[in-house]
Amino acid sequence: MASLDLLEAEEVRQAIHAWLAAARAWDSTAMMQIFADDPTAIHFGTAADETYVGSATYLRAMKEQHTHTIPDMAFDFLPGSPVIQARDNVAWVVGEARISGTTSNHRYFQFHTRVTFVLEKIDAAWRIIHSHYSIGVPAPA
Repeated sequence: MASLDLLEAEEVRQAIHAWLAAARAWDSTAMMQIFADDPTAIHFGTAADETYVGSATYLRAMKEQHTHTIPDMAFDFLPGSPVIQARDNVAWVVGEARISGTTSNHRYFQFHTRVTFVLEKIDAAWRIIHSHYSIGVPAPA
């Protein structure tokens, strides 16, 4: 495997920046361009029932959350995040983030999550092929 390619890592950073902008505005057209058109891609959310097979399935579920359940949902990386690595045609992005919003019951929520994105360079563009969000398990008291 090749060593870290800084130019590739910068291209990945730009792809993640485009994802953040599209997610904040919930621009579904832009989101579809950022995620790989892969019916076998797997995306995991923080809840036990949030396993999505296929990027289109994942994006439909996220659209439902944004437009009906939590229209003001926001995702922001925390300071020091994300860390980006890129080698050959694969990259991974890991970090800690804050997700916040207001539920349909008008209750504000905020929580921290760990996030991993795996990207593949497809037709000269970096596309998200896997995402995984998790909430850390507290250390035993």
